[in-house]
Amino acid sequence: MTAPTMTPKKTPTRPTGSGSTRYGKTTGITSPDVCAHIRCDEPAVFTTGLCEQHHTEIMSMLRVDPGPTINRIRRMHDLGICYDEIADSAHLTTPFVEHFGEVRPRARIAWAVAAAIEQVRLVEPWPAVRRVRALLAAGHPLDDLATEIDVETERVLILAENGRPAITEDLDQRIRGVYRAREADPVSPPEPWIEARRWPVPFMWDNIDDQAEHPMASAYAVPCTPVFRVIVAAVLDSYSSREAAGRELRIKPYTLQTITAGTRRQLATGSASRLLRWWWVRNHSLPRVEGPAMVGASPLAKEGDQ
Repeated sequence: MTAPTMTPKKTPTRPTGSGSTRYGKTTGITSPDVCAHIRCDEPAVFTTGLCEQHHTEIMSMLRVDPGPTINRIRRMHDLGICYDEIADSAHLTTPFVEHFGEVRPRARIAWAVAAAIEQVRLVEPWPAVRRVRALLAAGHPLDDLATEIDVETERVLILAENGRPAITEDLDQRIRGVYRAREADPVSPPEPWIEARRWPVPFMWDNIDDQAEHPMASAYAVPCTPVFRVIVAAVLDSYSSREAAGRELRIKPYTLQTITAGTRRQLATGSASRLLRWWWVRNHSLPRVEGPAMVGASPLAKEGDQ
């Protein structure tokens, strides 16, 4: 009786050449059956093409301790920054960030996640608060404003009413963009609760980013009469550019442009006073303007006094 022959166990082999052959073509990658790590012939058991030992080693290098990331998320949340805002800035999902904020994971986390949370920058909120309040005071509906900023209405309301210790730089930039697009829009009556706050509208600000400026201290505007167009024309003739004139008089270049074009209907009291002072120092009189307005009439006078 002939003894049965033993079939030797087939061991995985590393392909030779520049790559393995699959479907009759050279793929340029190592065989998925063998660990891709150099000098390792163990079977590949993960989609990374690595054996269990080398997969664990590589993943441990790409994963970090979750402690600093969790602490940063919780500190931001304690400052009033919601998980949605953190997730938006880090380009992560809200449930994912909320999980780190509320429950400490037992395992290590991916390095990319830690880096995404680390890059979230916080800035002071007062420039954004001023812009939101100015747009609301100018008659922009709260819901529409929240849609343009791409946040929930409640977050805009909290920012306008109470302020916050900090906001993300991403949210600050979105608010700045909406303000730039809307600050020259016509002013319409706001809702009663907004009107009661007496927040300054955009044209009342000379420089909304100047923390020392408080237009509510003299919270009223004057009609932008042709007198101011004459003064601004003289101002622009005296300086090299509109920007240089704006820096000297502390008036936005855009404000000077709209006065020159005749499209501005009202002017903040501070800006009007500085323009009149500039003219008076040089001429010791008001400019004479031919037209509907009285010649030499004070632009600060009420319409009924003209």
